[in-house]
Amino acid sequence: MEQHPLRYIKVEHPEANPAQIHETSTDEDNQEDYKTDEEDTFPQLDKDILLKDLNKMQRKAARYVKKPLLILAGVGTGKTETLMRKYAYLIGHLRYDPSNILSVTFTNKAAKEMKHRAAKILNCPYKRLKEGWISTFHSLSLRILKEHSNYKLVGLKDEFHILDPPDQKKLLKELLKEDIATSRLLMDIVLKMKREKGDTSMVKQVPYGKICKSIDKFKNFCIFPEDPNFEKMKFKDFDTAVFRTVYKPYQELLLQRNSVDYGDLIQHSIDLFLRHPLILHQYQEQFKYILVDEVQDLNKNQQKWLTTLVGDKPEKLSCVGDDDQMIYGFRGATGEFILNFDKIYPNAKIIKLEQNYRSTKQILLATNNLISHNKKRHGKSLWTDNEEGKAVKIQQYYDDAEEIAKICDYVKSLNEGTERARLSDIAILTRTNKDAQLFEPVLIQQNIPYELHPNAHKFLDRKEVKIAFSYLLLLGRSNDSIAFQNVLSSLDGFGETTVLNLVECHKKSGLSLREVCEMVLQGKPIPCKASTSPKLEMAEIKIEQQQPKGGAGEEKKKSQQNSLTSFIKKRGAESLLEGIEQETKSFVLDKVYRKATPSEQILVKQEAVKTETKLVKLQQKQKDNLQKLMQKIKQYKNAKNEEELIIYATNVGLYDFVKNKCPKDKDCMILIQNVESLIRLAASFESMNDFYDQVALFAGETSSDNFPVKDSIKILTIHSSKGLEWKYVFLPGWIKGKLPMGGFSGETAAQQDTLEEERRIAFVGITRAKKFVHISHYRQRVANSFSFQGTGIVPQPSEFIQQISMAAKKPEK
Repeated sequence: MEQHPLRYIKVEHPEANPAQIHETSTDEDNQEDYKTDEEDTFPQLDKDILLKDLNKMQRKAARYVKKPLLILAGVGTGKTETLMRKYAYLIGHLRYDPSNILSVTFTNKAAKEMKHRAAKILNCPYKRLKEGWISTFHSLSLRILKEHSNYKLVGLKDEFHILDPPDQKKLLKELLKEDIATSRLLMDIVLKMKREKGDTSMVKQVPYGKICKSIDKFKNFCIFPEDPNFEKMKFKDFDTAVFRTVYKPYQELLLQRNSVDYGDLIQHSIDLFLRHPLILHQYQEQFKYILVDEVQDLNKNQQKWLTTLVGDKPEKLSCVGDDDQMIYGFRGATGEFILNFDKIYPNAKIIKLEQNYRSTKQILLATNNLISHNKKRHGKSLWTDNEEGKAVKIQQYYDDAEEIAKICDYVKSLNEGTERARLSDIAILTRTNKDAQLFEPVLIQQNIPYELHPNAHKFLDRKEVKIAFSYLLLLGRSNDSIAFQNVLSSLDGFGETTVLNLVECHKKSGLSLREVCEMVLQGKPIPCKASTSPKLEMAEIKIEQQQPKGGAGEEKKKSQQNSLTSFIKKRGAESLLEGIEQETKSFVLDKVYRKATPSEQILVKQEAVKTETKLVKLQQKQKDNLQKLMQKIKQYKNAKNEEELIIYATNVGLYDFVKNKCPKDKDCMILIQNVESLIRLAASFESMNDFYDQVALFAGETSSDNFPVKDSIKILTIHSSKGLEWKYVFLPGWIKGKLPMGGFSGETAAQQDTLEEERRIAFVGITRAKKFVHISHYRQRVANSFSFQGTGIVPQPSEFIQQISMAAKKPEK
């Protein structure tokens, strides 16, 4: 049987069933004259209607179908509109059927939007386009595998399972459960990486998440188990260890379990095409035209998938992308396809969209200057008919604490001053998620509603912050039983059973949880109101509905109460009620209750709710830790400044809890810094009560679970902001080591590539703005910095700041 070098594992497949291969008519030489068998489905529309409101270059790109086409669409130049109009033009004017157009997008949301907008332009029902081939690489690959049961030809069986990331981790856990040596090796490598960064925390479990990323990276780069070319590629130690010890057995286990991960969907499709040329020919003939969006983000696996389908008819290919927005190198998107498009397809046509509809002239001047310093680009210069606008603002601060505070002040002044800007028109874009999180405490302090990237947990929702807040709350409000319960759950030696036992006493006694704990330490029994059995509670409701109100009814009730003793004796239950547990007592009363008259049943109910006492016993370790907690709460109840609060947090064991009991896959240093950020926030208020109230109100008012989403600023990374826009954009932390990340000098080719990608990241950040850009850096060692803490490095301004005001010199001819 034919084997292909890209196969994961050698497995026997049945030969392709000829009945599954559906022959289709060949394409006409002139695509302008192409007609489908269903040409009456879409009436031919005038091209001027279909291309209405497009500028000259957009119209040219939408109409061009003679050769392979690359549309170099700059930021804000109407790329999405142009691509959508081209799709509508193919259907409405050139009479292509939707089933014969393959349109690849990078998100399902973009695919759905394209169908809706095209249906509106074509004035046809959405369902006519719903079955068209507009989707993502992964969705299209899955559809191809499922058509005619093609998946059987690549070794999969019926009802194969697609693993999501959590499923991948479960499979890896199963795989490495007995492989102690590999687990230890991977943990040791991660520990070494931590030490190199100055992180002294321990590695507590196998880094399954990192293993998943390594495997995904291999597939993005078209690297397969036992690939002989792997050693020539420069991967980090962890990736190399995963390739040598985990990758192959992982793929074997996937096949054994009839499962695939997301990367496999694309590769299995490629494998299908290469092993079964007739099936490949079927799809090549079916897809008369191919559109690809965001082509700059293709990884090698996606590029292989695309070029295989294009085959020897590149004239049916149109790609849209921007080589100045190639910022996903870490995902395997090398940019080779867009940069070498005219080399891959020598007769290719390149059309540039350079008219920007988003930003001011001053913002575009800065971006053109900056990106001109990159060498790996086709080259284009953005221009606009928009207003001149204000120059990009460059601001230097003393340190990052001042930078954060001043930016938040600026946001407030934009919102409340003469600009009257909506908060939703403002964004703070950072290089990393860690940097974004530093803004949260200050925004909370200033009562500025904010939203994080959808995948990020808000500051006040993080486990370690919730626990820290409970510890701080007890300093001023020690009778807050919810906070006390949270703190008890974090104490060493206190398991769930012990905590719930104490909480039950708190609920039944009417005492605060702190008061219950004090009585327990003193060895005193807790007065607990006994619970009433459900039968008696329901009976009491019925009896109350039968009783007369007021007057004679009240006198009768008192008479019944006085006859309790005789009633119990009469029923022979008096001896049974003495010295027994409340649950047994309730059972006996139930028995007595059923024989009683309605008036006597009231007395049984009253007997059932008599008070009992409960003695809670703790182990010595639990007593010691609880006693220490109570003492420290009293000792530091008047603590206010940051130093005192940190000492309190240290003495009560808060930091130990964060290190030992928070999620094992988290970086302890980050969690501790989150706790200290909360402490700094508390110390910034005049009183602890002000701090408590502000945090509670802010958390409530900005909760989307309880309130409509408020007008709020957005805080996210530059990577996450791609494709979005705001009127006002703040770009903090432009220092060497953060942007560009790592402070690469560009001396080697690899460093130059990295530096250029970092410059493109900066470019993307600036071009999110419509009206105003604020770039900042700081000049002193940083107290809160994740990048520089303890390194002794004095931050230096990013070289990109200077490049914004100065275009690169053109090489002499």
